[in-house]
Amino acid sequence: MSLIRALLAALCLCACGTSSALVLPDGLALDPPESIDLTQQIVPSVNQQKQVLAAWDGDTLRYLITVEKLPSDAPQPQAYFYQLVADLRAAGTIVDTGKRGEYQSVSGWRGNYLVLKSHPKTQPRVDLTVAHYVTDGKVAFAAFARQIGATPVDQLIDETVSLFQTAHLGIPEVPAAEPASAGKP
Repeated sequence: MSLIRALLAALCLCACGTSSALVLPDGLALDPPESIDLTQQIVPSVNQQKQVLAAWDGDTLRYLITVEKLPSDAPQPQAYFYQLVADLRAAGTIVDTGKRGEYQSVSGWRGNYLVLKSHPKTQPRVDLTVAHYVTDGKVAFAAFARQIGATPVDQLIDETVSLFQTAHLGIPEVPAAEPASAGKP
């Protein structure tokens, strides 16, 4: 397992360049605190095309973070969270909300979080997720930190808030275009 993790981390470092910022495909950039062992990678069971953030304790995966850019007409944080919970419930998921809070990033972005405990009606296993909404007032992102290991909820909140307090816009790397074949436009 450690060889695989080392390879993934090396690939992440190459993809991220020499900067310590992780720039996600939608343009959100984060500067992870040194206390959080974080990689940026494809996790096929989550999404086969889009990179996620993975937090580790040695070779043990602790939590995964997915991030999506919200449309320009996205509702404000509280309305977004209300709609998120309503959509989950409409899909047959039992959802309990927990702690919520606000924070500000060092670059002036505003963030909100909401703890969600959820599970499909047919399954007893509860998923713990800390949902984040971060915005600079022009662009907004939703991020979902899903507990995988035994990270206590307060630690999950503290770590993800400290991570999103570093939020700013970045320029994602664009893969080089493949050369066009002869005879094709």
